[in-house]
Amino acid sequence: MFLCQMSGIPGTGKSTLARKIASMTNAVLLDSDVVKTSILNSFENNIDFKFAGKISYEMIFSLVDSNLAIGNSVIIDSPCAYEIIIEKGASLAKKHSTSYKFVECYLDIENLAELNRRRVMREILPSQVCNIPVDEDDYHASVKSLIRPVGYEYLLIDTSQDIKHYIETVLEYIIK
Repeated sequence: MFLCQMSGIPGTGKSTLARKIASMTNAVLLDSDVVKTSILNSFENNIDFKFAGKISYEMIFSLVDSNLAIGNSVIIDSPCAYEIIIEKGASLAKKHSTSYKFVECYLDIENLAELNRRRVMREILPSQVCNIPVDEDDYHASVKSLIRPVGYEYLLIDTSQDIKHYIETVLEYIIK
């Protein structure tokens, strides 16, 4: 059993990787964009965007807790831009005596064109800020905003290649 938190700026492939991990391990996948979108839709977008985000993370961590309690492995698909997300995830893994894993997807600045292609081509949910391309300054600011766990081993994955080139590395890290 494991709890894996995904991280990375939009367009780096974290949702694609999270879905692949879930299908290969039978883990429960909790996507912050799906949960936040359902909240926004429930309130017909008459709810503060940040407040909807806060509610979505409370729901996600309640679902993480209940799934770990019954022995399910869980993957949280989220950009991971707040320290509390890592703290809650690590705390729940500890509470349920399971391994805590953290996978950050990235594309180097040299792959900015690919990142922007992915951002523009993907299906956008109402909870996602936008699918507009980013310039170098936006890229650096976004990468800088990501939070990484302190005191835990984590995996950085360059997603510039096809997923088949790195999925085994990710699975080996998560399952070990």
